Amino acid sequence: MLVFSVMINPKIQQRLRWSEEAKRVAFWVLNSPQRIACVLGKRKPPASTFHLTKERQEAILFRLRKDLQKVIGRLLRVREARSILYDEEMYRTFEEKGGQYVALVSLERDKGIVILLVGNLKIRRMI
Repeated sequence: MLVFSVMINPKIQQRLRWSEEAKRVAFWVLNSPQRIACVLGKRKPPASTFHLTKERQEAILFRLRKDLQKVIGRLLRVREARSILYDEEMYRTFEEKGGQYVALVSLERDKGIVILLVGNLKIRRMI
């Protein structure tokens, strides 16, 4: 996420119509992955101590959202039509060569799907 802020920082500096306070709000938002996620998700970031009107802050966040969307591209979405639910009997987890894997049942006989996971997690119930 901080990579995106590095790419957008020059754009913020070049905005001549923005006051220094407005630029500080923008940099404050870009300093935290949680605040960036709030902006991208069209949610309000946590309360700030900046002295700008609500309308001005919303305009800054709108512009940041547009800039982030240009840099990131289209966000990935889960499509429920292409999703599947596995219960405990349809998958198994195992560790091999220092990595954790999930073996899933597939529709083809004797052909499973094996996925390498990042990190070591305890998986229980449905996935």
